[in-house]
Amino acid sequence: MLGNPLNGNAKAFAGKILQKLYPEAAGEQTDISFTTSFSEEHFSKIEIDNILKRFPRSKAPGFDGIDSVIVWNIHSNFPELLATFMNKCLDLKKFPTPFKTGLIVLFHKKGREKNSITSYRPISLLPILGKLLEKLLLQRVSFTINKQNVLHPYQFGFREGKSSTHALRKLSDVIEDAKKREHYVIVISLDIQGTLDNLKYGIIRKELRKLFTKSNISETLEDILSNLKVAIQTSDGPAVWKETQGCPQGSCNSPLFWNVVADEILKTDWAKEIHLQAFADDFAFVISGRTRRELKLHTSITLESFKNWTDKNQFDISLEESQYLLIGKLSKGPVVRWRSQPIKRTTSLKYLGVILDEKLNWFSHIQEQGAKAVSQYQHLCRIAGPRWGLKQKYKRILYQTVTERMLLYGASAWALSFSPKLEKKLSSIQRIFLLYITCSYRTTPTAALQTITGIIPLHLKAQQEAIFINVTCLRK
Repeated sequence: MLGNPLNGNAKAFAGKILQKLYPEAAGEQTDISFTTSFSEEHFSKIEIDNILKRFPRSKAPGFDGIDSVIVWNIHSNFPELLATFMNKCLDLKKFPTPFKTGLIVLFHKKGREKNSITSYRPISLLPILGKLLEKLLLQRVSFTINKQNVLHPYQFGFREGKSSTHALRKLSDVIEDAKKREHYVIVISLDIQGTLDNLKYGIIRKELRKLFTKSNISETLEDILSNLKVAIQTSDGPAVWKETQGCPQGSCNSPLFWNVVADEILKTDWAKEIHLQAFADDFAFVISGRTRRELKLHTSITLESFKNWTDKNQFDISLEESQYLLIGKLSKGPVVRWRSQPIKRTTSLKYLGVILDEKLNWFSHIQEQGAKAVSQYQHLCRIAGPRWGLKQKYKRILYQTVTERMLLYGASAWALSFSPKLEKKLSSIQRIFLLYITCSYRTTPTAALQTITGIIPLHLKAQQEAIFINVTCLRK
C-alpha cells in the first residue's frame, strides 16, 4: 500500500504510515459564538490529588517521556507547582502545545493481513501532564452536564449513572409499548464506521458552543482541538504528522466530544412512532406502525433524517454490520434501504450483547448464554474434580461472580416476565453448576441443591436484578 518499504529510511516510511492513518482534512469554519462569558474557580490541590491517586503507576509515558511516577513525585514534593501550572493554563485559556502530540503505537488486529495498514489499530500515548489537565477539565464539564441535563437522556454511553442495562431496559420498554398498541415494530441497528477517527473539529467546536456557556473551562477544552500532532519513534528519529480530524484513541475527552456531536441527532423532534437511542456510537431505532404502508413511511422518514445528519458530519454507515429485525405477525415486512442499498434483515438481532428475536421471547439469548456457561463448566472440570482441586466455597464463589453474572447480563430487559419454557431453561443451566459445587448424585432434586448451597434460583435472581434496575430508573 505504501510502495517499497526498502526505499528511503525508517523515518520517511513512518511518515507515510501516519499520512495514511491520519489523512489531512479541509479547514473548517465555525460560525456560532458563545453567548456569555464567565470564569470558573481555579483547580484546587485536592482535585489534582484525587485524580493523580487514580492514575495507574504503570501507565506508559507519552512523547515527552514523562511517566505518572515522575508526575506523582513532583506533586508529592512540590504540591503548589502542578496547581500553579494547571491554573495558568486555565487563565490563558490554552492547552499547552507540547501536550498535543500523541505517540502512536500500532497493534495488529488478529486474523488480518499483516501488509495492510488497515490491519493495525493505532493507539495514541498522550503526555501524562496533558491527561491530567484533560481530566481536570472533563471533571468540571461532567458536573455541568449532570447538573443542567445538557445531553439527551437517551445517550447511555460514556455517561455517569447510565449503562448498557439502562439502554436495554429502555429499548425493551419501547418495543413492549408499541406491541400493546398492536403496532408492527422494526428495530434497526446502524453501525457508523470509524466514529472517533472521522470527527471534524469544526463540528465539535460548533456543538460545544451550542451546549455550554463560554468560560475559561470551555475555551481551554476547545483549544485541545488546535495544532494536534501524531508521532512514531524510529531509529532515524521521530516522524511527526499533523492531525486535522478525529480524536486520539487514548484521549480522556474523546468520549465527551463524540457525545456532544451525537446529541444533535438524538434531540431531533421524532414522531411518537419513532424512537432513537444510542450507546456511544451504537445507534438503535425502534419504529412502529399499524400497517405495512405506515411502517414503511415511518422508516423512510427516519432514515432520511439520519442520512442528512451523517452527510453533515461526513460519517459513513457500514452496511455489512447494520441490520434490522421485524417484530410482529406481518407476512411481508417493508424493505429497509440505506442510500438505495438494502439493509440486511435478520431473525435475531444482537444489541449490546443481548439477542432480540422476532417473537421477543428472549429464548435465543438464553440459549446462547447457556452455551457459554457449559463451556465455562467444562473448563472448571479441568481444574477441579469431585475429590480434588478447589474447595466447595471457592467453586461457589466462581459460579456467583463469573457464571451467574454472565447469565444475568441484560436481565433488566428480559427478566420481568418469564415463560415456563424460559424458567425451565435457566433452571437446567443452573443445575449443572449446583451438582458441580456440591458433588452430589445426579438424581438429587434441584430445589435440594439450591437449599444446600444457599444459591437463589436463577429466574428469581434475574427478576430481582430487573426490578432493581427499574427502581433505579424511576428514582432518576
